[in-house]
Amino acid sequence: MNHFFAASILALSAIFTSSNASAQDPIVFGMGDRFLDQLPSDWHSEMGGWEYFDVEDCFTGPGICYGSNPTSPYGSPYFPHPDTGLDSWEIFLKRDEAIVVFLRTPPQNRYYAFTQYLMRSAGVASPEFASLSDSLNNLQIGTTKTADNQTVFDQYAVLVWTPDLGTRDRIYSMLASMGVDSRSINFIPLPVSIPGRSFKFGSGSDADSFNMLMRTALPANQTAMNAYLDEAPFFVAKVGPNVTGILSASPTVGYAGEITGRSESVIFPNAQRALDMLTSDIKKKYAASFSLEAQAVDYTEKVGWECITGGSTCAGDNHDALYSRDTEVIRVGNLEDFVLIVGVNHQKTGKATYLNHSVYDTKKIAGIVGVADPELTAESALYHAGLSGSDPKAAAYKNLYAYIISYKCAGRLYCLQIPAPTPNNPVGLQPKAPFLVVGRSYMEPLSQVRPAQSEVIKHKVFVATKRR
Repeated sequence: MNHFFAASILALSAIFTSSNASAQDPIVFGMGDRFLDQLPSDWHSEMGGWEYFDVEDCFTGPGICYGSNPTSPYGSPYFPHPDTGLDSWEIFLKRDEAIVVFLRTPPQNRYYAFTQYLMRSAGVASPEFASLSDSLNNLQIGTTKTADNQTVFDQYAVLVWTPDLGTRDRIYSMLASMGVDSRSINFIPLPVSIPGRSFKFGSGSDADSFNMLMRTALPANQTAMNAYLDEAPFFVAKVGPNVTGILSASPTVGYAGEITGRSESVIFPNAQRALDMLTSDIKKKYAASFSLEAQAVDYTEKVGWECITGGSTCAGDNHDALYSRDTEVIRVGNLEDFVLIVGVNHQKTGKATYLNHSVYDTKKIAGIVGVADPELTAESALYHAGLSGSDPKAAAYKNLYAYIISYKCAGRLYCLQIPAPTPNNPVGLQPKAPFLVVGRSYMEPLSQVRPAQSEVIKHKVFVATKRR
């Protein structure tokens, strides 16, 4: 095994930290233990675990953070790496093996999902981290539901992730014999191939490695979410037959269509005109003290298959998110300089489940801090336009927002301040360090994937430079 490959695995593993739960969910771990106890004698099993992304370790250690979203914690299963024995988020599977995850879903929040990835191709040093299909999100997941609780939050579920239908069917039979509610079992088909590429299953550097990533966002109660993250109610096991029989490939599913026929310009008539008017009002307010330079906002619409077969980098793409590169690298000359974002709140118009804009370090590609749609309000639009709520334009601006990002927010409302690193928290930027801004709009409720670029009103971004 070459040293660069080994070092890369160490770097990847270092940015996740195992949860030291003080108590294990008895239902989750009881189901997991019963499942392993009833495995046929001619099957094998290996215990894994569940980890959460630790941006502090990523920020101070080797490697990059893959565009981590500061609004969204990340969790992932892990197993010992077959070459190093170290816990790793690179997962290797034989063609007839499966990862089975028993879990309790997170408490009430705006969004959660599980996404499968090709992590690294056999013999390649750099991770691809490219999605293999749509995500299993909270609009699609099956969970246990009692008569008095019909939500998909704080419920129990099982994930079965495998490239083989025969193995899946055997596992389904075992779960049924345990009395597991079939509605709570979720199959994630790991493709054996995609157009233009077949995958190598097995163990070690001669095989492709895979990964599953869980995202959550905007909890209703942060204390409850913190407790959930600390507890990590996940039981993870890899299982499969000792002798390979007849193989039956899992289907190659791919990505759902995004077009709904429900355009934001129809939902919110005159939205573009209102956005243009708001932008003009804001420019008038700040023109005396700042020059504003428009930025070219670009949406990124590639998906994992394009990265795998086309040679580009996805770095943890998710088809549930419409990503936007809001700025190029920003280098401010004055701490009062700022980035101004003016846009339509897609969550309020019903075109997204949530949206945010985040600040990124240019070296680690680490999410430093972000602002999400609860703060992207009509009040923020009026404030930066210098208008009151009684202004006749207030009705036109009801679904709009304006927010600024700066190293210095003193005296400003609706301003996201870029923090400096501290001895207790290395996640930050030294004042005037270069940064860039990235946007996300997550999950159109009708399509259950990302909003279609053609069906939303694009936001505007400006860099404001203090006049001398």
